[in-house]
Amino acid sequence: MSSGRRIKKINEAVGNLATTTPQDGSGDLNPRERRRRRREAQEMTSTVPWLNTVGLILTAVGVIGLFFFGIPFRVRTEGATYLRREQDDPNAVRMEGIYSAISWFSLVAILIGTAFQVYANWV
Repeated sequence: MSSGRRIKKINEAVGNLATTTPQDGSGDLNPRERRRRRREAQEMTSTVPWLNTVGLILTAVGVIGLFFFGIPFRVRTEGATYLRREQDDPNAVRMEGIYSAISWFSLVAILIGTAFQVYANWV
């Protein structure tokens, strides 16, 4: 939902607080109904900025992580440097595992952050 539609939806919800009458035709909303509608309007206005903020933070963390640790689809060397030796370097193997885990986490953070932002546009 575009921001114009969202604003229109919020204005309609707030406008309904003053213009809607109860089913019995008394001409005024009872206090419980008025509180419920006000709470619904406030929930619509307070949820969207939080969803966008969380989405932007997750996306930024993911992009920074991928920038420093690389995309997770690297060719694995299994600890070997330029020449294949009899022994693997356990420190290099451990570092590759850490880099792979952080890069996958970063990629997932980007996807989840983007999903939060898309969802915030449709709320």
